[in-house]
Amino acid sequence: AIFGGFTGEAWDTKPGGFAGKFYGNGESFLYSFDLREKKKADRTVSATATVGETSVSPAPQVSKYDAVSSPLKIFPWTGANRYFQVCTTEGSRIAMGGGGGDGTFGLCVSTNFTHGSTGPCETFGNVCLISTKGTPAGERTLLDRDDETSCNFEVVDLEVYGFGSLGEDWACGRVN
Repeated sequence: AIFGGFTGEAWDTKPGGFAGKFYGNGESFLYSFDLREKKKADRTVSATATVGETSVSPAPQVSKYDAVSSPLKIFPWTGANRYFQVCTTEGSRIAMGGGGGDGTFGLCVSTNFTHGSTGPCETFGNVCLISTKGTPAGERTLLDRDDETSCNFEVVDLEVYGFGSLGEDWACGRVN
């Protein structure tokens, strides 16, 4: 699975204790892309309905890009709170989204960008961005909780992009 987020502001540490201070704006969003969802969508079939002895035209086929089966899921700001992004040196983490029932972030990367977690949060109204369902046990790279409301993961590849004018001090690049 590929997952991540977009923030409307540059990452920066803000004072505010161990938890840090949330900042950012409503341009932020989380996303996930899972090709297993596309495979499910490709399996949709149309059917012919029969009423009495009259055959009705084929039932409409579900689009393979509908909201339920699309491999791309985007979770924009819900307006529930303003926990867009936080960056702490004390906790060695960057995170997006908050207000989850279990204190989960929508997306969090920590420990020198080698580990992270994702879970439901009120900020973006997202579900866990990754899942181990349908993945053979021997191929899992996730350190998943049993309830799957929050998932811990090991970072395999991290890409970070920045957008700004030439005069601004923005970081752009790829970290492997």
